[in-house]
Amino acid sequence: MVAILLSPIALAACPPGLGSDTAALNAIKLLVGPILNYEGDEIPGIDSVLPGILDFTEIYLSSQDWSSVCNGKGRRTGLNLDEIVQGSQNFTNALNSSPVYCGSVPSYTCNPANIPQYCNNGTFESNCQICGCIQGATCLGNNTCDTSVTCSEGDAGVDYGVQSTTTRINATGQLDLTDFCSDGTTLQEYYCTPQKTIGLDNTTCPGGCSSGACQPVVPFCSDSDGGIVQNTSGFVNSSGGTFSDACFGNPSPGLPSYCSSNPSQEIFCDLAPQLTEFYCVGNSPSNQTIACNCLNGECIQATSCSDTDGGSVSLVAGNVSYNYWADSAWHNEVYSDYCVNSTRQVEWSCIGGNTLSYAITDDCNCVDGEACI
Repeated sequence: MVAILLSPIALAACPPGLGSDTAALNAIKLLVGPILNYEGDEIPGIDSVLPGILDFTEIYLSSQDWSSVCNGKGRRTGLNLDEIVQGSQNFTNALNSSPVYCGSVPSYTCNPANIPQYCNNGTFESNCQICGCIQGATCLGNNTCDTSVTCSEGDAGVDYGVQSTTTRINATGQLDLTDFCSDGTTLQEYYCTPQKTIGLDNTTCPGGCSSGACQPVVPFCSDSDGGIVQNTSGFVNSSGGTFSDACFGNPSPGLPSYCSSNPSQEIFCDLAPQLTEFYCVGNSPSNQTIACNCLNGECIQATSCSDTDGGSVSLVAGNVSYNYWADSAWHNEVYSDYCVNSTRQVEWSCIGGNTLSYAITDDCNCVDGEACI
C-alpha cells in the first residue's frame, strides 16, 4: 500500500471551468476515465501523465474549499490544475488515435486502423486470410495485401452500343471479360467499379442484341387495315409502339332515359361521336380524327336511314328506320321520337340518307309521349 503525503499548497482563485466541487470531480473523471477504459495491461506513455494525475488528486483531497485552491501547483509537476487537465486531454487524444493495443488483452483480433494487421497472442502480424484487405486490394499467399490493382475498359464505362473487354490486373494475374449477348434481346455489359473490381450490368436492348452490343432501333411502321379506312377497326405496329383505332367522346349525350328504357336498341346507346384512325406515314405512326357514328374502333356502315316525319320535325311524331353493318352483322332498328318529360323531346332524324342523328327540344309542350305542340 502506498501512502500519499499531503503537504500545504498555495491557494489562489480558480480558472474558468474548475471553480466548483462538481467541476473538480468531472475533471478527475476526464483524467482517469480513459485509463480505466483502456483495454490492455500496459498503457503506452502512461508515465508522462501519472504524476499530474497524482498532483490533481492530492490538491483536491487536501482542500476544504475547492473554489479557493484551483491555482495551487502540484508538488510533483509544478503545474497548475488547468495545465494538468490540458496535458491529460492531449494524452487521451493521442491514446484514442493510436493503433489498437496488442498485448495479452485483447488477443486474436484484427486492427481496423491498419488492415490486415492481426493481434496474435500479443504480437501483431499480417494475416489477410482472417482480417481481409481494403477494397480493391488482393490477399496474397503470404497473407499480405497487394494494393497494386488496375481495372480498365475498352469503352467509356457502360456503353451498351459497343462491345468491349474489361481487364483487371492484380498480383495473382489478369482477368479479361468481354461483353456478350445472353439471348437476342439481352446484353451482359462488364465495367469497372470504383473499387477496381469488375461489375456486370444486365440490360434489355429494344433494337435487339448481337455481337456483344445493343443494336440501334430500325424505324418501321405497318397498318393492319392498310391506311385510313374508317369502316374497319385496325391497328398500327411501329418502332414507336402499337396503336389501335378507337372511338372517343360521350356515347349518346343527353339520352340516358332512352338507353335505359330501350335496351334492345343498344347500338345507338354505345355509339361515340368520333373515331381516332391510326395509319402510317413512312416509318412513323400518325392519326386522324373522324366525326361519325363510331363503335368498337370503326365508323359503322349504314346502307339506309329513313324518317317517317321527313326530318327533324319536333311537331310531328315520327319513326326512323336505320339499317347498318356492325360487329360483322347487319342490323335493322327503328327509333321513335319520344318525350323525356313534359317539356323535353327527343326527335330522331337522318343525315345524308345513311347517318342516324337526333335533336333535343326543351321548353315545349310534349304530349302523347312523342311530339311538341
